[in-house]
Amino acid sequence: MKFKEIKMCPQFSVFGMGIKSTNPEAVWDLIETYRYIIGDEAKEATEHLRLLSNKADARDYKAGHFRFCTFSGVFNRRAASALVSHSGLMTIDIDDIEPSSELSRIREQLIHDKKFDTAMLFVSPSGNGIKWIPFIGNITADRHGEWFDCIKNYLVFEYGISIDKSGRDVCRTCFLPHDAECYLNPEYLNDINDKTIIIKK
Repeated sequence: MKFKEIKMCPQFSVFGMGIKSTNPEAVWDLIETYRYIIGDEAKEATEHLRLLSNKADARDYKAGHFRFCTFSGVFNRRAASALVSHSGLMTIDIDDIEPSSELSRIREQLIHDKKFDTAMLFVSPSGNGIKWIPFIGNITADRHGEWFDCIKNYLVFEYGISIDKSGRDVCRTCFLPHDAECYLNPEYLNDINDKTIIIKK
């Protein structure tokens, strides 16, 4: 039995360009986020980032040129203490995957995992990592870290995959790049045409 209790499309906060943004500009759900990622808005920035060979330059560019979200919930501001509601989602970062065939293999493993339903999965802005957003269910904020540890240990045991430990923070941010092959759970695909993305100017 997979860990999945959420039937409504989970919602979370989205922030403007630049990691220094602390106040959300909107609340999106998975469908709106999927449309953004497969669309063209972040395409130029994503392509430029992947041309940068210097890690410091790439880090600085990414920090200033991408929108980001807090997949685990809606926040009044970007702080764990400002959580309004938990989404039931977790942000799992798998970094520095080489070669590209290995990235494809891990992608397929996670999409078809037998324990956790994948809500969304896309290639990280750098192009050599994966952002895996699994469903956890209707949990409270105080159990977020416990569930993160569960997933971290599960991935090591099941697949030998190590993940970025910063995801244990409930307000963990996730940059939103362009990925034409972004995976969205099929449960929501029928609703895509009914969604309009609204971004504050």
